[in-house]
Amino acid sequence: MEQKPWEKPGLFTATELEVTQWIDANGCATDPILLSDYKDKFKVIYCYQYWCKGCQTRGFPSL
Repeated sequence: MEQKPWEKPGLFTATELEVTQWIDANGCATDPILLSDYKDKFKVIYCYQYWCKGCQTRGFPSL
């Protein structure tokens, strides 16, 4: 069986996030989120900056 281009090992390998502090939905400190904890799973990361006007008008309403 031929391997599909997107199935090649390491093709879409992301480095770990360089975040020093994580908070949960309640604003409490939580354990770090490691991309390696979700190996072989598709990941979508949505980032925003709370002081950014564009993020406030386009990001917050959809959260």
